[in-house]
Amino acid sequence: MIVQFENLKFDYDNFYIKSEEQNILTKLVLYLNNNPNINIEVSSHTDSVGTDQYNLELSKKRSEVVMEYLLNNGINKNRITTVFYGEHNPIAPNTNSDGTDNPDGRQINRRSEFKLIQESKKEVLSF
Repeated sequence: MIVQFENLKFDYDNFYIKSEEQNILTKLVLYLNNNPNINIEVSSHTDSVGTDQYNLELSKKRSEVVMEYLLNNGINKNRITTVFYGEHNPIAPNTNSDGTDNPDGRQINRRSEFKLIQESKKEVLSF
């Protein structure tokens, strides 16, 4: 079974869910409501601008705001795990090879990812 959700993107130095990103969460809530044996791990990330401690706190806030959205839409807290990585797991370079800023890469890194876990089998469904 393949289930695919886009990463939720955040603006620079921000943890608020953008209105254009809410459709991702709406689809996720619908899927979770229709599949009560599936749990979710929300992992949140930042770009590399700022201190390590600041970025860890920012990614924690991103995970928390996603969890709050899920809770407010009927998903039981016991089904949600949050993880925050700060700047430590980039999926794109934050800088170009010459050391200059890479705004496109930094935007890609400012994200929350979703991992669905089928509780009965402890099977991870990758996205």
